[in-house]
Amino acid sequence: MCDNYEYDPPQGLFSINKPRLPLPLCEFIEYVGQEQSPDDIAEVERLAAEGRARWRAAEVVDSIVKRSNRARLEEAERSRKYEAELKQCEEETRRHAKEL
Repeated sequence: MCDNYEYDPPQGLFSINKPRLPLPLCEFIEYVGQEQSPDDIAEVERLAAEGRARWRAAEVVDSIVKRSNRARLEEAERSRKYEAELKQCEEETRRHAKEL
């Protein structure tokens, strides 16, 4: 316990496993000041590499989905244009048939 730590919350009936709030600043400073072991550093680097790989994979999936959506919209637009042209040709054919 820190020498200058002045706050201890009252102990209740079920406070056996609860941490003290707020945590003493000196304990935090001691923790931050500790050197990391090579194993800890390797673990952090491994987790960071996994996170970067997951991020890249998510970006790839997003780009695939965007391209798929864009292709689907373009196909729907082409289909609408084709249907409109077909309808216009049919109307012109009917008009020519009536004129004859």
